[in-house]
Amino acid sequence: MKYENKTQINRIKWHYFVNDKFHSIQKLDMRMYFPQELDAYLKWFEFTIIHKFGSFDEEPFNDNSEKQIFVCKFINQTYNELNGLHYR
Repeated sequence: MKYENKTQINRIKWHYFVNDKFHSIQKLDMRMYFPQELDAYLKWFEFTIIHKFGSFDEEPFNDNSEKQIFVCKFINQTYNELNGLHYR
């Protein structure tokens, strides 16, 4: 695993073994987002953050959270009206 500060990309190589024999290597590049960064993106694009969890089990988001799970609502009324979308 190698994290690149400049691009915020975490480059991972998965080594797969089948029956204890090497099978293949798969590469996975993951863009990392800091908590304040995601909050700002959502607000910029007119989403209201209803809740933010630290896991899919709805645990509170905190310093030890490995995930950022958001429940959001899109608040751009003009966009909604133009596209026939109605939210309550």
